Amino acid sequence: MQRVSLGLWVFRSKSSQNDGESPRGACKGYIFALEVTEELVRWPEQDTHGRRWVSPEDAFRLCRYDWMRKALAALLDRWQGEIVQCPGFYGGSESKNNYIHPEGYNIDLASKNQSA
Repeated sequence: MQRVSLGLWVFRSKSSQNDGESPRGACKGYIFALEVTEELVRWPEQDTHGRRWVSPEDAFRLCRYDWMRKALAALLDRWQGEIVQCPGFYGGSESKNNYIHPEGYNIDLASKNQSA
């Protein structure tokens, strides 16, 4: 894995999700990819944070917010090759919420934009 961030995302803190446009709770975060080299049976935060390994398609479906899907797309772009946006992604007649990855999987973001 590279030491370069996947990007900078602006989001609201979990406790301020319903505050609308208020600057309170606004966060900026750089996200980095981590390579798992060891999987522990027990870890300090396991009472508050679970672990589940999922496919990229399921990961998109489980993302609660759009910035999370964008970070995941940036990871897939770096990890497996360039994600190709469908023709019409910006205003054409085809789906505006569809990614087709060169490795062959099709990710329909329209059905995955709902909270998990």
